[in-house]
Parts: sequence; C-alpha cells; structure tokens
Amino acid sequence: MNFGELKDKIASYLNRSDLSSQITDFVNIAQRKIERGDIVDGQQSINNIYGGFNCLKSTETGTLTSDSAYLALPTRYKSTIDLSIVSDGSIYTLQQEEKTYAIGLYKDLTGSTGTPSLYCTDTINSRFILRPTPDDGDTYYLDYYNYLAELSADTD
Repeated sequence: MNFGELKDKIASYLNRSDLSSQITDFVNIAQRKIERGDIVDGQQSINNIYGGFNCLKSTETGTLTSDSAYLALPTRYKSTIDLSIVSDGSIYTLQQEEKTYAIGLYKDLTGSTGTPSLYCTDTINSRFILRPTPDDGDTYYLDYYNYLAELSADTD
C-alpha cells in the first residue's frame, strides 16, 4: 500500500470531507508516535516501548577527522546501537557516556588525543563528541536507529 492509498482508506474510514486536508498530518504524527514506541493502552495512558523496530535501523561508515572531537549526527538520527572504530587494524567499540562525564574526563579537546574510547551524544549541536580526540583519520562504523522520512508523495 502506498501513501495515496493509505490516505484514501483513512478518508473513507473517517467519512468526513472537512478532515481530508489534515490526513497527511495525522499519518505523519502517528508515524512518529510509532517510531518512539508510544502505545496507548485501554486506560488511555501512554506506555513507551522504545520503538526499536528493525525498519528504523541504519548503518553509516566514514572516516574520522584527525584532531576533531566531533562527528556529525546522521540525518534523522534517533539513537545509537553501536559506534566502533578501526584503528591500526583493530576494532574498538566506543563506550557511550553522559556528556558531563565525557568532557570532565578529557577536559582539553586538543591536548587529549589518541584512539577514542568513549563518546557522548550532543543532540543540541547535532553531533557526537569523541573522547579522547582522534589523532588519526580512522574508519568508524555507526549502527543506529533513525526516524523514517515523512511521507508526502502519494507514491511513497
């Protein structure tokens, strides 16, 4: 079923022509609730089941920038499953920590360099902070959950 067929089905179910222009919004709001894992139970209370669905999993690989403590978050990033780097032929899985802990442990962004052992998510600035700061352009592997693109075209 594509988005156009879904909108037609919802319009038929609603049987209200005054809501036709809002159906796209209804679907995209529902999509975000499902992705978050918000489930409404029989008592109308929301239970969050995290929303870690396989269709939301994604992988990204790239090269770290030497002497840069930052790695940009992917588009529509939701949460991290695993972040690893390959350095000198070995694979290292980075430990996720709270931002205050990660920065407190390595206060000097430029003086504390080496192979990163931990990271934190800086969602306000749309980036990861890697600690210590990478001293090489190592390859990284990021497995994460992302938000799906909003549906807009009838063929989606």
